[in-house]
Amino acid sequence: MKPLIQNNTTTSYQKQPYRTEIDGLRAIAVIAVIIGHFSRDLLPGGYLGVDIFFVISGYVITSSLAGRCYRNFGELLLDFYTRRIKRLVPALILFTVITSLFVCVFVSDNAISLRTGIASLFGLSNLYLLKQASDYFGASSELNVFTHTWSLGVEEQFYFIFPLLVWFSGFGRHTSNGARNLFLVMGLLSTASLIAFVYFSQTNQPVAYFLMPTRLWELGAGCLLFLGSLHRDRLFGREKNIQPLFVIVFIVGVLFVPVQFAVSATITVVVLTVILISCLRPETLAYDLFKSQQLVFIGKISYSLYLWHWGVISLSRWTIGIHWWSIPFQVALMLILATASYRYVETPLRHAEWSCFRWKSIGYGIGALIISALALVFLLSSGKDLLYSGATSSKPESILFVNDTFKESINDKEGTILLIGDSHAMHFNGLIKSVANKFYMNYKNVSEGGTPFPTVNISTPIGGLTFTRNQKNNNKLLLKLKKTLKTIQPETGDIIVLSSFYQFYFGELSGSMQYRVLTHYNDNGNVITQQESLQNWLKNLKDFASEHNNVNIVLLLSTPEMPDIYPGQVCKKEWFRQIISEKCHASILYSKVVDELSRLNMIISQKASESTNILVFDPTPSLCDLKDEYCQSHRDGNRLFSDEHHLTEYGAEQVKNDFIEFLVKNKLLKHLSND
Repeated sequence: MKPLIQNNTTTSYQKQPYRTEIDGLRAIAVIAVIIGHFSRDLLPGGYLGVDIFFVISGYVITSSLAGRCYRNFGELLLDFYTRRIKRLVPALILFTVITSLFVCVFVSDNAISLRTGIASLFGLSNLYLLKQASDYFGASSELNVFTHTWSLGVEEQFYFIFPLLVWFSGFGRHTSNGARNLFLVMGLLSTASLIAFVYFSQTNQPVAYFLMPTRLWELGAGCLLFLGSLHRDRLFGREKNIQPLFVIVFIVGVLFVPVQFAVSATITVVVLTVILISCLRPETLAYDLFKSQQLVFIGKISYSLYLWHWGVISLSRWTIGIHWWSIPFQVALMLILATASYRYVETPLRHAEWSCFRWKSIGYGIGALIISALALVFLLSSGKDLLYSGATSSKPESILFVNDTFKESINDKEGTILLIGDSHAMHFNGLIKSVANKFYMNYKNVSEGGTPFPTVNISTPIGGLTFTRNQKNNNKLLLKLKKTLKTIQPETGDIIVLSSFYQFYFGELSGSMQYRVLTHYNDNGNVITQQESLQNWLKNLKDFASEHNNVNIVLLLSTPEMPDIYPGQVCKKEWFRQIISEKCHASILYSKVVDELSRLNMIISQKASESTNILVFDPTPSLCDLKDEYCQSHRDGNRLFSDEHHLTEYGAEQVKNDFIEFLVKNKLLKHLSND
């Protein structure tokens, strides 16, 4: 039989024995993740279990390739992807499809979850979550049943570049310098990745958390560990002096580090995991612990357990909730589902011969993913109507999205109130319309989500790309506005109301909004600071006021933020949700609200005072009881906020009386009330 490659150009890497103790380490990692997902208060660093998984994956995948020698690049790709598809796809499809069905039964607003599920089937959920600028630790992520699949996306994207590195370094061909070349390349890439992770953790947390390039260093650490072990006499040797039990104690300690120190904790746990895998050896207590039957079993089912545990926890938050009495049943359900998936789907299909041609096996896997994705697309379009079992309306308490809404004029109406701005103008839509009706005025709304007025040149990360809102290309808002402003007549007492989330564009944010990263530009496309952008906006505001100097302009300042509050649709009683989560209510110190908003409010108010026709109204005192130490998310049992910073229609209604009093006091209303 013809040899695969010539012996005089190769070196032999012995096939590495299966290390059962690593299954025990997998068990510790998945247990940490599960505890952390039940409650961050119990284990603040439970999320670090995923980082342990990354190191293990890098080690194991490199180890599996060490015992294989390929004739050509195509053979490597076919073998590698056949094994990856058999390993990952069956359990993923089972989990995604079944969970999606239950999502449609119990979740009224399921679009984001189902879209994440579709993306997860193709290893793209991390990019979709980045597009949403999600905070992995925020309330909204807890309710997305597929949030945890971001880590699969990272691994699967790593698998697209790793075979290239393995082949062209010579490692996949067992060339004499193959291991060394791969070690050097992975070392350089991992160093660059680590630097990017640290940098973006400070400047753009979602990018640092969700993207493969900023996570590659963790998988690379496992790869480097294995490659180093091939030359243990040169790169290692002192690990025999390290007691693995001490390393385990340190790892457990890091798991209790608060999330504020996530960057340091992540780096530490990766380093400790590398040390632990290196020093785990027979005749030590830690080795015997990790080879125990119970831990090895949990380690073997860890992939299925990781998939199912979050589905159980997230769906529980939509239904019965997480309580001390429910946790044993929820853990039991996770284990039953994971064990069934491992025994009847994952294991048999992993070892089955799908086809005598590996390219056909890959085709079967891709075909199954496409069919599953189409099933989820059907559920996304029709599943809510067909399967949702809730008795109450599935419409969430939310802001009223009405764009360019013109109320028909009637003969006895005089004057118009024009509302302009972003989604914060939208959530005041009902309020301004009500005021217009009350005082016999016409009402017009020109608003566009994510677009302040005057418009601002900004960009923000969207799945690795950017969108820009500016005066040159933001045609939607400006074209509508250009037509509408022609109808404004100063002699009839028309009023222009400007409302946008100015705190988002120019201030400091709290809650999940703090992870939204904006880049500001001047009109020439050059990057400028937030402060420079604010000054440009204030100048444009003054110019707009001068251009319409015979019209009264009212500027509504930003509303407070309610961090980590669940959206309204998960806070209504249903037959399956009799206990409402504590996260349906939120409060924040009133002094903190003032601190967060006061600087920007003061700057805007001072600049606005230079224009005789601009008046500034602050809605915060209407939403927060000044006699109370805390600003609350609810009033008289009703929600004021639909999410962290948008008001419900009821919330906007609470501003009405103070707003009318403000208009009357400043003599902006010339018409009698129809009350």
